Amino acid sequence: MKATNLPPHQKRNVDRAAVGSKKDAASQKKSAPHYQFEPPDTEPTAVIAKNRQIVINAQQIKQHLAALGYLENGDTVYVRAFYPSDDPRKNEDKGRKTQSHNLNQLIKAANQYQEEGRGVYIVVNGGGHSDNFVSRARAIFYEHDNLDKKIQEKLWETLGLPEPTFQVDTGGKSIHSYWVFDKPINVLEWKELQADLLEFSDADRTIKNPSRVMRLAGANHISSSGVFPTQLINVTEHKYSYSSLRAVIPTKKDFSPPCPEPKTYNPSYNNNTICSIDWAKSYLQALNFHRADDYNEWIAVGMALKSIHESLLNDWDSWSSQSSKYRPGECSNKWKTFKVGNPSEEIAKLGSWAKKDGWRSPFKKDDVSYSFVSNNVQTGNKQGREKREEERSFIDSEVLDSKTIPTSEKTIPKTTDNTKHSSEGTDVTEILSEVDKLINLNLSASETRSYFIKLSKQYNLKVLEIEKLYKERLQELEIVEDREDLFDNLTRLINTQNERLNPYDYLWGDGGRLAKSMVDIASAMPTAVEFLFSTFIPTAASCLGTAATIAVKQQGEFTQPCIFRTCLIAKSGDMKSPPQKVMIKPLLELEAEARERYKEDLETYSEELREWDKGGKEEPLPSKPVCERHILQNGSIESRIAIHTENPRGYLLYKDEFSAHITGRNKHRNGKGDDAENELTEFDGGALVKDVMDEEKRLFLEKSAISRTGTTQYDTIQKLMKDHEDSTGEFARWLVCLAQSPPPYLDLLGEDNPSNIGKLLKRLYKNLKTMPDKQYFLEAGETRLIYQHYHNYLVDLAYS
Repeated sequence: MKATNLPPHQKRNVDRAAVGSKKDAASQKKSAPHYQFEPPDTEPTAVIAKNRQIVINAQQIKQHLAALGYLENGDTVYVRAFYPSDDPRKNEDKGRKTQSHNLNQLIKAANQYQEEGRGVYIVVNGGGHSDNFVSRARAIFYEHDNLDKKIQEKLWETLGLPEPTFQVDTGGKSIHSYWVFDKPINVLEWKELQADLLEFSDADRTIKNPSRVMRLAGANHISSSGVFPTQLINVTEHKYSYSSLRAVIPTKKDFSPPCPEPKTYNPSYNNNTICSIDWAKSYLQALNFHRADDYNEWIAVGMALKSIHESLLNDWDSWSSQSSKYRPGECSNKWKTFKVGNPSEEIAKLGSWAKKDGWRSPFKKDDVSYSFVSNNVQTGNKQGREKREEERSFIDSEVLDSKTIPTSEKTIPKTTDNTKHSSEGTDVTEILSEVDKLINLNLSASETRSYFIKLSKQYNLKVLEIEKLYKERLQELEIVEDREDLFDNLTRLINTQNERLNPYDYLWGDGGRLAKSMVDIASAMPTAVEFLFSTFIPTAASCLGTAATIAVKQQGEFTQPCIFRTCLIAKSGDMKSPPQKVMIKPLLELEAEARERYKEDLETYSEELREWDKGGKEEPLPSKPVCERHILQNGSIESRIAIHTENPRGYLLYKDEFSAHITGRNKHRNGKGDDAENELTEFDGGALVKDVMDEEKRLFLEKSAISRTGTTQYDTIQKLMKDHEDSTGEFARWLVCLAQSPPPYLDLLGEDNPSNIGKLLKRLYKNLKTMPDKQYFLEAGETRLIYQHYHNYLVDLAYS
């Protein structure tokens, strides 16, 4: 649905200031709040890029940033620069990026980029150049470059939305409208609200990632048609609360643009044969063109078509042209880069998408036969011989009421018997259709055998041949179903991996200071903030240890101890160990201090022991001091139990390489022993017992709390898991973090202030160790409902 066709909505009450002037920002007497970086000695008003005579308007830049809420505390602004789409250098260039909290430096960088012919953009929400680092959001925004600019400027009124905080005339085809929050909001709330705004307004749906860049006012829109200023227009002082904007922007479940009716494809049959190209065109015409607005979906459709047949380029281009993001020539350029995949798998994917968009088969199974036309595939030998894939029939489930399974198209030789098909031979498609029907009937063994006999007589084939075909068909069906399940699971896993964890959602008791320190450290390293948080969980838990339990269900005596095991998984060099060291270092400092105290206590004990001996041993024997322990890195199960006995709260078992938690078992017993079983029991926080012949060496611990953490690489975890079976629940006991870590580029030119995270963590860990023994309960209501839902979901997975 186009935005211009949306019915006006009744405006709702929205918390905002009085409506301001809508004059051009440059001429307004009442400007947005003044933006102050570290002020330069001489404030620039304009900078001219000498090569192109391009004027950089510093006042506009300052006003743009002020309107977004960048305050005088030196917020860092993240800048990106790209060649325009019609610049031949764009294909070989990935753009430029910088960051600064100094206006002069920002102006100089923008000037340099514009001299090179690049457009200048900023990360609207700030926080970093990638989604990983954006934890708070400043504004929501949209653009509609498929509409006339006058319509874009007033579109918010048509949609019944509150007046934008400001708009940016890009100098090109777009007006960008912004609604700025009165205070930054959680990025997860922003993602949902931003996506709903784009859906509701039928805007460009690609601008929904947290680190989205938009054009910077004060710079210029450069293209082959000229240089045009990007400038603020209709600047107001309106700021909005999250709740007020949430109230006026419908959620997806309440509103979704109507999808266009799927087009009907009318195939032109060639010798009564439907080929794979016909299927592809049929599916493509049913696909909602909004899929082309999403870059990843647009590419996926193109790659599928390329794999099906080279001749489908024009069809992809025609379908893509319905999107507002369409650019002439882009399909052709992308097409050349695509590698040919498995045609049958790709057409199955295309069909799956089309059916979700309302596809209905235009083919009639009684009228035609089905064949698969493949691309020529290079064999790769020195002579460069080409090998054509074996032609295969493609039978669609909507036509034959069975699973879609690629098959070889051959003809059964005719026989001399007077059978139904002996005169001209039998098309294998017909036999396979009968076999598919037999499979779907799900008959008993005797009934299936009877059907074999019937088919053998009908098609003049041996019963064994029919039986073999039946078994092979069943196997093919299972493969297709497995692939479909695998595709769905992989898609779900990829989406899960792309989800981000926001420390502000969990560490709010101190006003977000610790969460901010984590985000800042992650940005400086750089690494994923989830790596820090996933290390923090078991480290903090080890300080509480046996002193804290949660009663999940009292009647069933279902309690959860304060024990966590986490593992960071990433490629080598992806900054896994550094975040662990940051979070664990304060605990190591406590360990060092405890050892110093232990040395002093030993000296005192030795002196007291000598005095006791001199006194005739009449007084009670002095108590031997115990070394307080906070962290272990190795040791046998016996030594761990012994140390735990002396430290009832427990401790953290930290091994930088995760595999050492598993491969280090039983190493003092030639690999034979029950360490694995003991460590599985250890996770439950119950009693730890070690019985040996020597009574003095027997160990008993009523309750335990040993948390663990470590890091590893993908190939290492794969080797450890072997066949991926986990019958004992070994790996289910670990919280695995596979967050996407940014490339570890080093920035030595930006701000470099010491972090206070060490002090915050050390104080927190010490305080946790003084917490009294206590049992906590799940709060009645929503908390229990959430826990119950997730627990039962895991049970369903275990039984599936």
